[in-house]
Amino acid sequence: MLWVRRRILANRLSRRGKINNVLFALLIVLGLAVSLGVFSLTLLLGVKLLPAAEAMDILGAWIALGFGFLLFWMIGLMTELSRSDSMSFKNLLPLPVSLGWVFIFNYLSSFISLSIALFLPAMLGLALAMTTTFGLRMLLCFPLILGFFVLVTALTYHLRGWLARLMEDKRKGKNILMGITFGFVLLSQLPNFINMASSDSDLDYRIEKFALESKVEYGNPGHVEAKQKLEIMNRQEEVDAIVSEKRIVLASQVIPFGWLPYGMHALFRGKLLPAALCIFGLFLLGGLSLRRSYRTTLRAIVEGVGHGGKEKKGLEKSAVVESLSKPQGILLVERKLRWVGEATSGIAFANLRSLMRAPETKMMLLGPIIMFGFMGMMMAKNDDLESLRFWAPAVNLGAISVGLISINQLLQNQFGLDRAGFRAFLLSPVPRFQILVGKNLTVAPFGIGIGFFAMLGLQWFLPSDVEHFLGAMVQVFSAFLLLCLLGNLMSIYAPVRMRELGTKAVKPKFATFILQFLTLIFVPLTLSPLLLPWVLEFMFGGGAVPVFLLMHLLMFAAIALLYRWLVRQQGELLQSREQEILDVLTRD
Repeated sequence: MLWVRRRILANRLSRRGKINNVLFALLIVLGLAVSLGVFSLTLLLGVKLLPAAEAMDILGAWIALGFGFLLFWMIGLMTELSRSDSMSFKNLLPLPVSLGWVFIFNYLSSFISLSIALFLPAMLGLALAMTTTFGLRMLLCFPLILGFFVLVTALTYHLRGWLARLMEDKRKGKNILMGITFGFVLLSQLPNFINMASSDSDLDYRIEKFALESKVEYGNPGHVEAKQKLEIMNRQEEVDAIVSEKRIVLASQVIPFGWLPYGMHALFRGKLLPAALCIFGLFLLGGLSLRRSYRTTLRAIVEGVGHGGKEKKGLEKSAVVESLSKPQGILLVERKLRWVGEATSGIAFANLRSLMRAPETKMMLLGPIIMFGFMGMMMAKNDDLESLRFWAPAVNLGAISVGLISINQLLQNQFGLDRAGFRAFLLSPVPRFQILVGKNLTVAPFGIGIGFFAMLGLQWFLPSDVEHFLGAMVQVFSAFLLLCLLGNLMSIYAPVRMRELGTKAVKPKFATFILQFLTLIFVPLTLSPLLLPWVLEFMFGGGAVPVFLLMHLLMFAAIALLYRWLVRQQGELLQSREQEILDVLTRD
């Protein structure tokens, strides 16, 4: 099996060409150099700083290393959720070979990652420094580190195998990908939310303590009472620190991922039994996870090639027939819009149904939710919102821009999400500008909805009169039409094919990447004319005439006429570039 794997790798390298192989070799050399540098750095820092370290310092250092590795490891897991084994079980199943060794080989292959290349040398360097500083009992650091990596990689390998089987159903796989991404992003932002929520009380406490220290130091009136209160605060800080340390140690004892730092903490204090139990627990959980993963993998493969797979397909087929036999109402794709043609309406509703079913759309909507959450917390903590009242129109336009930029893929890569389905547009006899209008109408509920949500949120924190609020609402429609024109142009000139699962691009060109980046920079310039009503109101004054609202209504009418004329020109441009777009979206 090892010879076969080596032969496959050699064949792949021979097909890459000399330049790619040289770059690949340089990448490997660079990775080894970085690993060696990280090892040397932690070794030198450990030898220098460890003699003055205490038990909680050791625990904190290893918690930081373990948490950093888990964070990087989870990011790597997010980029490739479904497991891609080095050697396929299904291809080897008919052969008289032991699949257990193949499973072990695939598991060991999962160790090859950037996260391990960075954090394993760092942990080994610190463990070697602890051994040279505190004695031979610290040799148990090395099996602790090995057990930690066995536990993490075994659980991850089991998770990837389980997700790979679930993702055989494409729709279910997309939903799983969206859910895990959503949870991971929220989990990664949790410390920021906690920090923002507690920063006010911490700041008030520090200001009060600084005032008391200044009063005591300079002997100001009341310094005796200030000194007594300062002593009480210092004692309370010591008690809080002791309680926090106990909680951290308890969490390290209970959570399996914390057994590495707790084992190091126990070794530093000379307690060998807790460290030995941590080593035993890490290897035990890792071994049980690998055993379970191997059994479920074999069972899934055997059932997939045996009668169980046929029976499952039969059940799925009968369920589809039963669902089709039930009476159904008017489908979404059969509905019509009054003010557009039948073809445009059909394209809009068909794309809307596709986006509603696509989990990547939900992942894109995660961006504005997080952005508006941070903006809301910042405005809620601002005690001087009155100073922003004059700049409210600019703040409104900025919030609209942030919301629309967060769904950039829906606006500026409208054909990329269609993937091979773009052929249907080429074969249809529909005028090309109607395809663009239908695509824009599909994104309208998302873009305009995000703009309205932003305006309502700003109205809550920064109330304005009826004229300015209605003008801001009209501004949402104008901004959406302008960005639709820009998005149509980018979708025609710089389409990007997306992967089947997720929103990752497939072999994007460097020029396309640069063009999309520059387009994001020019979004504020595209929307800058919408500040003209604010400028005119400031110059000539509002008075009894609602200048702000009237100007926004006039600008919306002008932009709508401009959109109607330009979208026809963009339709002709789309027809001239259809083959280039199709080549990008279907290229292997």
